[in-house]
Amino acid sequence: MAVPRSVLPLLFLCFPLCWAQFRSVHDMIYVNITAQAPCVRLMNATHQIGCTSAVSGNVGVLHYCAEQSDVDWLIQSAKNKPYMPLMVPRLFTYENVQGLRASGKISGILVAYGNRSDPQPPQAGFSPVHKCPNDGYGMYSDHPEYAHCKNTTWNPLGSGLSYLDYDFPMSLLVNQSDIDYLIDCHNRFNKYDNDSNQAYPLCAVQIKDRMDGAKDSITCIRRSNLNINLNPFVYCDALGDKNVWGTLRPLNKSTPLNDSKELIVASAKIDTWSLFHNVGGVGANDATGFIALLAAAEALGKLDQVEKNAMKDLMFVFFQGETFDYIGSSRMVYDMRRGEFPAKLNDKVPWQPSLVNTTNIQYFLEVSQVGLWEQSGGLWAHSDPVSQKTSAVRDNVNAIFSAIENATDSTNISIGKPPSFQALPPASLQRFLREDLGVPGIVLSDHMAAYSNNYFMSRLDLPAEIGMDIPANLKPDEAYDYTTKQGESLTKVATVIARTLYQLASNKSPSEAAKITASSSTINHLLYCFLQHANCPLFAEVLSSKSVAALKSLPGPLPRYVSVPQNAANQISQVVANLLTFYLGERLPNLNTPTECKTPRYDHINSYIFMNGRPVVNTTDNTTSYASFCMRAPVQFSTAVSPAFLSNEMLHSNEYSTWTESRWTVLNAKIFLVSSEAEQTITLSVGVVVILVSLVLVYFVNTKSDVLFTAPEAEY
Repeated sequence: MAVPRSVLPLLFLCFPLCWAQFRSVHDMIYVNITAQAPCVRLMNATHQIGCTSAVSGNVGVLHYCAEQSDVDWLIQSAKNKPYMPLMVPRLFTYENVQGLRASGKISGILVAYGNRSDPQPPQAGFSPVHKCPNDGYGMYSDHPEYAHCKNTTWNPLGSGLSYLDYDFPMSLLVNQSDIDYLIDCHNRFNKYDNDSNQAYPLCAVQIKDRMDGAKDSITCIRRSNLNINLNPFVYCDALGDKNVWGTLRPLNKSTPLNDSKELIVASAKIDTWSLFHNVGGVGANDATGFIALLAAAEALGKLDQVEKNAMKDLMFVFFQGETFDYIGSSRMVYDMRRGEFPAKLNDKVPWQPSLVNTTNIQYFLEVSQVGLWEQSGGLWAHSDPVSQKTSAVRDNVNAIFSAIENATDSTNISIGKPPSFQALPPASLQRFLREDLGVPGIVLSDHMAAYSNNYFMSRLDLPAEIGMDIPANLKPDEAYDYTTKQGESLTKVATVIARTLYQLASNKSPSEAAKITASSSTINHLLYCFLQHANCPLFAEVLSSKSVAALKSLPGPLPRYVSVPQNAANQISQVVANLLTFYLGERLPNLNTPTECKTPRYDHINSYIFMNGRPVVNTTDNTTSYASFCMRAPVQFSTAVSPAFLSNEMLHSNEYSTWTESRWTVLNAKIFLVSSEAEQTITLSVGVVVILVSLVLVYFVNTKSDVLFTAPEAEY
């Protein structure tokens, strides 16, 4: 029978109402977890690490672990498996995770991290990476004495937790409201004692973050390259981004470096990593290296142009991806040795930087972790014992050390040398020496042997651990200008770096170098912006107005995870590039708009960046405008993607980093109440019985419809 036309509008009206009713029922059952940082799957040439959920998600009964006894109860006594433990940070240790994993009672793990200012880190320390970071990809991979950190265990607290493969999801909860709701739900429904288990209904959690990549990078890339349909699917992407480099004065191919050893390289790494994806504000001590180097660049950038022109070429390099087997430095060395750094020479481009090779480097100074030098008794100058068997290299290494020693005289910093037989710590310099043992270099750090940082490469390497003692009651503008203990300490380090580089580049005496001083306010502003809040006046001044608007949505600092390559550099690299341009460059007063402030096609030496500038308040109408300006500086990006991905042969060579990140399509977590298995079985059984009875009833009604629904005959 056809549906009457008058009914169709009612059906169309009913559909959205029914859908709304369905959504309201859904919202009554589920509560979404609004903010989480997942553990994602990464792969290299041999294996996979990280986490993934089932396709339909993982469900578990919520169990709040505030004390070690809560973890022990779950492992030993809990019966309503699977569970989804919510752990406070100090309980999220290698031993507990492995114990929970081995119990077979969990379907995932949540870690409470809402209040970042008080994360309760384990007092004994916590480092989820290896004891020997980047093992196998430095200069000692095959050395009989130094391979695999035989000589020195650099990260003795390293558990390797981040490098394990988990078949269940783990998430870091970064919203305190979510954490409070979960704890309240647990306390209302999931309370237990040591003698009995919880009674149903129970509060449960579902996490869905299925990772598409699997096995290893080689397999994942091969699967991605299979064109078996019109819409090829990519399962993983190579890790990588952009290195940032700049020179005190422009390099020009009109005056090539050739084989002259008169280039000084000062480097630091930008990136860090934690088990949980893109968590900002971690790696505080790791950040002190590049922050100190930026401040040193500013101090040297203030020299007049005449003095700069009289100095040797000085290059500042900020590497990306070093955490993952030296991605940035290995690519730079690869390009240098092939005559392609910064870029292949092109006769059609009049202004182009001269080629740079490892053979041009006279001195190499790398700034590593330097934030805890006061606790460790001073700074330490690490050098390589293998390359120093050559007298020319040894003499230049000694020259760097003498310059550092002279620079520390008036700063109250002691400088020490580790034993001559000790190998270099994990550092970008190792990739240069792996290719060319003629590069004389020193790695400056706050540790003689094992790291002073007890939270290396973890989410607990926080500003408070390095003396960022900003009072909680200060307003944002007051906190921005506040001088912290770390600010005072790091200003001295930046001054030492700047004076060292000045002596090496100018051959001036230590007394003449004493005029170079790093700015205390610059250091404090950099620390605040990189480790506390990216939405700060310094970043707002040097970025474009569009980038500044994007920063306003960030609740804290910028993440420093290298991520995967995009068309443009990621946020942290762009900020570092703009800051280096701001410190080394010159203002162009005649270029007053973004359209005018563009890098000319003929100029491949400089970058032109239109910066937002400082706010200017008009007292007449109380409006705010910005004193924008155009900066030009010899600062550029270079590719920071491993050479392994340039050819299939190099991908299989084990010479370069092969790290990739799995893609994923869905990421969500929900809270709901779950009934017992018996109750669920009864509900299902009743439903099946009702369906069967309904089918029988419908069949009976259908077969007897001529009797049941026969209309009475009309009477005439």
